[in-house]
Amino acid sequence: MIEVHLSDPMKREAFRHISYVGMAAVAHFAGHGANSYMLALDAAARL
Repeated sequence: MIEVHLSDPMKREAFRHISYVGMAAVAHFAGHGANSYMLALDAAARL
């Protein structure tokens, strides 16, 4: 599983700083806008 966020949750409200899904993810992409999805797809292709 790869976690993807358009914005960076760490720069937002405190309740967004903990991601239970993210704890199980093999990769995280956040704060790159729509490019986060392309980065995640590239990473998934290499798994």
